[in-house]
Amino acid sequence: MVQIVMRKKRIIVGRFYHETHTFLPQQTTTSDFQWIYGDAMRAATGDASPLGGMLEYAQRANWEVIPTADVAAQPSGLIQNQVFDDFWAAFQRVLTTTEA
Repeated sequence: MVQIVMRKKRIIVGRFYHETHTFLPQQTTTSDFQWIYGDAMRAATGDASPLGGMLEYAQRANWEVIPTADVAAQPSGLIQNQVFDDFWAAFQRVLTTTEA
């Protein structure tokens, strides 16, 4: 007899949000962003944000959500490269430590 084991769907979630205005002279720095990491992202559930909506859907669908980093800033000038590098490093830390 063949036994089929169904696993819960798992999704890894991260968000980098910034509306960039290239005509502004100042750069957007790390301190201009709000940084939320890991399980703290779950606090968005029910807050009517895109992240909150996704978390609510995932809950109804019985998905396992693996949060990484949620990074957002107000519209402003070009971002410094280090900002995205820091976000990507946080995302990859979770990705590489999560079992398949």
